[in-house]
Amino acid sequence: MKNNKIMSFIKTKYPCVVMAFALPALFMTCHEQEKQAERNNLNIQISDLDKKIHQTRDLHTAHVPQNLRNVQSRYNNAADSLDKRADTIGVCMMQNEDLLLFAFNNYATRVGRDFQISKFLSANDIAIFQKYIAGLDSVDYVVDMARARILSGTGSLNDLSYFLELLDFDSVNSELENKLAWDFYTDFGITDSEPVEIATLVFGNDELNHALRTEQNLLSHAWRKNILQSKSEKKDSLRATDMDIILDSNHDSLQNSAISGLENMDEYMPNFDIPEFDSVRTQYMHNDSMIREYNKMFDNMLNAEDSLIQYRRAMVHERDSLISARQKLEK
Repeated sequence: MKNNKIMSFIKTKYPCVVMAFALPALFMTCHEQEKQAERNNLNIQISDLDKKIHQTRDLHTAHVPQNLRNVQSRYNNAADSLDKRADTIGVCMMQNEDLLLFAFNNYATRVGRDFQISKFLSANDIAIFQKYIAGLDSVDYVVDMARARILSGTGSLNDLSYFLELLDFDSVNSELENKLAWDFYTDFGITDSEPVEIATLVFGNDELNHALRTEQNLLSHAWRKNILQSKSEKKDSLRATDMDIILDSNHDSLQNSAISGLENMDEYMPNFDIPEFDSVRTQYMHNDSMIREYNKMFDNMLNAEDSLIQYRRAMVHERDSLISARQKLEK
């Protein structure tokens, strides 16, 4: 009788026991299938994005959505046009640099007539400077012309200033009647942290240094500040009388205004009120207009390129996010 009761109990509870073990296994199986399905879906999306990203390596031929088709077309047209004009623009830039150097040298020659070293130095000192400068290599056109004037006896104080720090100080000074001297000053504009003490070689005679500064101040008028106008500024804010490069000490040489001026033509422009510069104005402005048009086209190409790159980066970011999500599923 007792055995019958036990068997009856087992028969009654068996389905529940089976379900107690089967349900977790069934749940785990279903959950794993869901995870696998999700992984498969992520793999498909990642694979599709990989293909699209690969297709956008070349922005010229990249497959882009409809809203970027015009952007891509502008990018391609600008890039092609820039490539075709590159050589011409290169010639224009070199020609404009030559024009400015030529004009500046002529201006320096005219200004220098009032500051001839023959008016300030003895024949003996001039001969000593000529001896040492004759053995120096020319640096560029402006300096080479200054060197030629010194060697021919028509050099100015500014012409001589180009070479002072290239000379052997002790050797030259031992022979000069009018000695050279080191001028030490503190420059606060070189770094944002600590001021820097700088030494420049000048004349030991204050009268010579004053004359040199005067000549350099006149030569600095060759360049004027190119003031960038904001919407709130008046259109006539750029005036022919704006002369912001004034060399008020012997710490700066004309080389800074002449050569650095050429390297930063977005900041400084030639002063065409000066006859020597006015003589090259027509050709310079023609070249400059072509250069500006080229630069504008280049900026437009970069803007279009940025939009295409952002589209590619967005896909890369989305793919990386999907990869991260897949990695979490695999844990």
